[in-house]
Amino acid sequence: MHTTSTLYNEILAGDHRTEVKAEINGTIYGIDTIVSMQTSRAVFGSGSPTIGLAPSSEINLRLRASTSVIARMAKIQPYFRIVNDAGQRSEWIPKGTYYLDTRKENNDGTLSLTGYDSMLMAERTQPWSDLEWPARDIDSVSEIAEILNITVDAKTTALMTQAYRIPMPVSYTMRETLQYIAALYGGSFIISERNTLQLVCIWDRKSVSQADLVLDATTNGCMQRLELLRIDRRLRV
Repeated sequence: MHTTSTLYNEILAGDHRTEVKAEINGTIYGIDTIVSMQTSRAVFGSGSPTIGLAPSSEINLRLRASTSVIARMAKIQPYFRIVNDAGQRSEWIPKGTYYLDTRKENNDGTLSLTGYDSMLMAERTQPWSDLEWPARDIDSVSEIAEILNITVDAKTTALMTQAYRIPMPVSYTMRETLQYIAALYGGSFIISERNTLQLVCIWDRKSVSQADLVLDATTNGCMQRLELLRIDRRLRV
C-alpha cells in the first residue's frame, strides 16, 4: 500500500484516467512509446483461496522500440498516475520492480517484453546462512530477503510475532521456505510494489485489501483501468 497525496485522493474521487510510464535500466519510456502495459499476480491462487503461496508478479509491456535498446535482464520499473480533465495530475505511483525475461519483436514494429519480480530469484536453494538452526521464522525470512537484495516489509515484522522455529532448509528452495512460513501464519509472501518482502495474511483484512493493485493500460485510449485484487476476485477502483 502506498501513501498517496491529498491531490491524488481528490482526483480519484471524480472522473479521471490513468497515465503510465516505465523506467528501463534508467531510461524513461512514456505515453508516446508505451502501447500497452499490464501487471498481474494471484496472491491467494487463481481459484479457491489458498494459503502458503509465494507468487511472482508479472509485467507485460509493449513498446515502440527495438531489442537493441533493451538489455537482457533489464530492470523494469513501471509507474502510474491519475489525471482529470481539469489538468490536475497526481504524483507518480511505483508499480514494483521487475526483471526482463523475454523480448519479442512484433510484425508491427513494436517490442513485447515480459518480466517477473524478485520472487522468481528465490526459486533456488539458499546459497549461505549465518543463522543457528532451527532459526526463528522472522530471522529466516530476513536472511532470504538479504540474499534477494531486498528488505522485509514493516507490516511483515508486525505480523510475525509467534517466533516459530524453522528447520534448516536442506534441499528446499528459498521460495519453498517462504511458502512454509507463510502457511504457518495463514498467508502468502509477495514482493510488494515497494520491492519489499511482504507477508499477506488471508485473515488480515487490511493486508488483503491492499495486497495487489493490478494495472492494465493501453495508451491508445481503448482501455485504462486499475483493479484491486481481493483474494481471487477483481474489483474495479
